[in-house]
Amino acid sequence: MNKILLFFSAFLPLSLFAQILPLQTICPFPKSLRETSGIFSADKGKTIWTHTDSGGKNKLYKMDTLGNILRKIVIKNATNTDWEDITTDNMGNVYIGDFGNNENIRQDLKIYKIQNPDSTKNDTITAEIIRFSYSNQSLFPPKSKQKNFNVEAFVWCNDSLHLFSKNETSPFNGYTQHFVLPVDTGQQLAQIRDSFLMGTANMFSFWVTSAGMNVAHNQLVLLSSDKIALFSHFSGTNFLQGEVQIFPLSDFSQKEGVCFANDSMLYISDEYFSALKVGGNLYKVHLPKPNKAETDFSERNISFFFTPKIHEIAIYFSEIPEKGHISILTTNGKVLLEANKIEEEMKLSTLAWKKGVYVLCWNGKMIGKIKIRKSS
Repeated sequence: MNKILLFFSAFLPLSLFAQILPLQTICPFPKSLRETSGIFSADKGKTIWTHTDSGGKNKLYKMDTLGNILRKIVIKNATNTDWEDITTDNMGNVYIGDFGNNENIRQDLKIYKIQNPDSTKNDTITAEIIRFSYSNQSLFPPKSKQKNFNVEAFVWCNDSLHLFSKNETSPFNGYTQHFVLPVDTGQQLAQIRDSFLMGTANMFSFWVTSAGMNVAHNQLVLLSSDKIALFSHFSGTNFLQGEVQIFPLSDFSQKEGVCFANDSMLYISDEYFSALKVGGNLYKVHLPKPNKAETDFSERNISFFFTPKIHEIAIYFSEIPEKGHISILTTNGKVLLEANKIEEEMKLSTLAWKKGVYVLCWNGKMIGKIKIRKSS
């Protein structure tokens, strides 16, 4: 877990590049679960199971869609060093990922496997423990440009666990790594399988914080703070070689959990951030029909930050060699300004802009919106 929202109290990134999926709030989490992390639903969205993360209790919590805690189960031989995600297999067994590793230095990585909690009336469960390390990590910590061994996302598929890294490289290279891990207890090796370029413009928008799997329909979803990547039509468990659609979400927050509620709807959770009084909710997102979104590589590598105090928008281009132009439009289509991309960074003054919403476009295609709350 990272308290990344401290950074965003001043800079609110809104790099949007495809069809925006609206987040619909289902309910707030109770105060005891405001640091909720992974989630899963075993009854088509009627209830969810969740847990807290770093330093939390060694418990699972069952919650309804009104925010009521229905059950608490203690994993009696487990410690919550940094529980980051949770997933299930086709037999209903539950896997809890104690693999949060912000500094990339942990050598005590674990996954706890328990029986289906809905199959027992007991309030305590003993877990099997899978201990593991990464096949391509030899330094603890690695060099800054190789810091890609923090994991907050995993799924079960085809008798293995599949882990996806939360990239913290410096400079940020935007790749999530896919590791494959056997479900056998004891010490195991998570083998590197593949990697995928989520985007390089902004670390907080492109690192992976949770994953969800729809085994029946061959769909994998990876979550970040403000978007999802949906993979489909892959062969076996080569998820990252399949078709991908990347959808921006309607707001930015510290999103921590995602799961399929049914074939066409996701549940998403985020942590509560008290400084800004945002988050701490369970949301639902309806997935578009397949192939409705079109994602251009260049759009994944443009980000912008609006800083109200100095009346300025900073626009950053990462690895975009082609020429192009930025346009700012009002919501009724009036062009406010146009500027050609000359360098890798552009700064635009908003000092003369009136209160309202403005649309930012790259080569005529919308990539985001800017809201001016006060006239300058």
